[in-house]
Amino acid sequence: MKLFLRIRNILGVVVAILFLLFTLFPVYWLILTSFKTTLDIVSPTPVFLIDYVELKNYIDPFSGMVGPYLESLRNSLIIAVGSIIINLSLGFLAAYGFSRFKLKGDVHLFFWTLTNRMAPPAIFVIPYYMIYSYLHLLDTHVGLIIVYTVFNLPLTIWLLKGFFDSIPKDLEEAALVDGHSQWYVLTKIIIPLSKAGIAVAALFIFIFSWNEYCFAMMLTSLNARTLPSSLSGFVTSVWMQWGYLAAVATVSIIPGLILTFLLSRYILSGMTLGLAR
Repeated sequence: MKLFLRIRNILGVVVAILFLLFTLFPVYWLILTSFKTTLDIVSPTPVFLIDYVELKNYIDPFSGMVGPYLESLRNSLIIAVGSIIINLSLGFLAAYGFSRFKLKGDVHLFFWTLTNRMAPPAIFVIPYYMIYSYLHLLDTHVGLIIVYTVFNLPLTIWLLKGFFDSIPKDLEEAALVDGHSQWYVLTKIIIPLSKAGIAVAALFIFIFSWNEYCFAMMLTSLNARTLPSSLSGFVTSVWMQWGYLAAVATVSIIPGLILTFLLSRYILSGMTLGLAR
């Protein structure tokens, strides 16, 4: 029996390592390609190790020599951060209302809110384009932030409601009995106890806003073009600029990794508590 358990554990470790290698190899190849020369990239023989690091792939896109990719990076940060702020501000209050107050038809309203996230975003591109053309919101940061808020708000409400449901109501009732205001309850009790949920919601909002391509491609042209949608600029009718493409794609991964690292202390507890309910 002990031998069987040992073999099973060894096989489990081997499968986990193989799965990890299978998952991380595309990332490794992307980063490696970003440092390759053009000859190494187009070589018929795969080059797994390089002798010369081609920093030109990073310098040219973000110095303005081959496109305004530094501006696109700035646009992505502005839009993602703006979406996080608005989504958390509105989603926090809405989720708290659904969790703590009983309203007529609140169950149906909550389900209707979730259905807004189920619809394919692509079917709304043309209506949004027509509305934004009339309101002069095309190619603006505000326009994309509004779109991302509309599509991420249902997920934010759903996530935060799960956390609020897990917080005992007795804590709030005791604070109110002691004479504290509802604002005190929100800021001193609810927010500190739901930091993990807020962190997880912020991470999901950032990922969805940062990686979104369809709306960013159709509703922007230059002034508000995000970094993921700008990657198509390296695809031409005669040539694929693989080195530049890999370098900019590598840079686009970094903000998400940084945010994940900063929020790592909350992510595990947040996902196991809120999503499990």
